[in-house]
Amino acid sequence: MIDAAVVGRDRFLAQFGPAAPAGVPPARPSAAPVVELTPEQQAAVEMVLNWFENSDDQFLTLGGLAGTGKTTIIRHLCDLGFADVTVLAPTGKACQVLRRKGVSANTIHSFRYDYIGRDEKNQPKFRAKEETESAELLICDEASMVTTDVHEDLLSTGFRILYVGDHGQLPPVGRDPGLMSNPTIRLETVMRQALESPILRFAHDARTYAPPHPVDDPAGLVVRNPAWLAKQPDSFLASFDIVLTSFNAVRIDLNTRIRAHLGRKDRIEIGDRIICLKNQRNRGLFNGMVVTVCGVERECIDVETDDGRFIYGLQPWWEQFGRQGVVDLGRFSKFSLFDYAYAITGHKSQGSEWNRVLVIEEYSRLWCQYRWRYTTATRAAMSLTYVTNDCPAVAS
Repeated sequence: MIDAAVVGRDRFLAQFGPAAPAGVPPARPSAAPVVELTPEQQAAVEMVLNWFENSDDQFLTLGGLAGTGKTTIIRHLCDLGFADVTVLAPTGKACQVLRRKGVSANTIHSFRYDYIGRDEKNQPKFRAKEETESAELLICDEASMVTTDVHEDLLSTGFRILYVGDHGQLPPVGRDPGLMSNPTIRLETVMRQALESPILRFAHDARTYAPPHPVDDPAGLVVRNPAWLAKQPDSFLASFDIVLTSFNAVRIDLNTRIRAHLGRKDRIEIGDRIICLKNQRNRGLFNGMVVTVCGVERECIDVETDDGRFIYGLQPWWEQFGRQGVVDLGRFSKFSLFDYAYAITGHKSQGSEWNRVLVIEEYSRLWCQYRWRYTTATRAAMSLTYVTNDCPAVAS
C-alpha cells in the first residue's frame, strides 16, 4: 500500500512552513489576494507554495473539516498565477459543487481518459490518454474518495499533485492509499458563517461525540428517533433527493417502497436513478457514480451522468438489482453492475451533495459511528433530516 505520508508531517512542517527556513529561496511572489484569508488559511497557502517551489516530493496532502475554507484555498491558489493549475475531482457532482463556488473543475476520468467510439456490440469505449493535457500542478479535491488505483494513475502523469479533502470523512470505497489518514497540512478552524448552518453544527457535534437531541430547526435540520420515521408515509421518503442508510437490507427495502410510490412497475424506466457498483473505465463508469436512465431499449439502457455526459448502450446485469452483495462477473464482463439509487448507503455517498437529504442511521461495529454520522450529515446542502436511535423519542 502506498503511504500517503511520504513527506512525514513533522519533517515537512519543520522544513517548509508556514515560514521558509533560512537559506531557502522564498516562494514566487503572490498576487493580491482575491479573497481575504484567515491566518490559518494563509499559513496553509504559504506551506503549499513552499512545497511547490522547494520540495522534490510529487504530492502533498491538505485536510480540512467541513466549513474550514478548503474551496477558498483552492480558488485562491488558482488565482495567484504561480503555476498552470488544473483542478480535478472524483465525481461530476463534486465538480458541480466546485463550479458553483467559482472554481473550474473536471472529473479525474475526463482528464485521464478519451472516448474512442464503440465496439462491435455498440458499447462505449475509453482509453487512457497518451498525452494528458499539460499542467504544472494538479489540485485533486475530495481526496478522501481517491483509491490507491486512482492515486497511482495520477502519479503516473508525473505532475505535482495537491490532494485536498476532509480528514473527518470515511475512507474511500476500495483500496485506501491513506491520503487523508494524516494530512500534512490541516485546517481545523470552522468559519463563523459556516457554524451558522445547523447542519454543520450537527456534523461537528458528531466529531465531539455529542449525543443528538430532538431538533426541528426551520433553517434546515430535523433530528428524530426511528419511532417518528415509522409513522411517515412512503410519500415522505420519496420527497427527498436521496436517502442514506447504514445497511444494504434497508437500502433495498427503501428503494422498493419509493419506486412503488412513484408508480414504477417495470424493472427499469426512464427517469430511474441508479448507482454504479463496479468500475468500468472503458465505459466511463465508476463505483458509486449515480446516473439517471434516459433511454431503455430491450436489454440496454442509456444514462446521463451528474456532469451532463451521456453513456449509451449499457447492458446491465439485471440480477444485480435488489441484491445485498455485488456479483462477481469477472474483470472483462460486458455487463454493467447497477442498483436503484433512491436510497444508497452512506459509504457510497462520499463526494456527492444533495439539497434535501434523509439519513437513517443504524449502529455497526464495522465502522466508526461518529465518522459515519459526520460524513452523511455533510452530504446535505440545504436540508437534513437525521434519524438515529441515539436521539430520544419525542412524546406525542
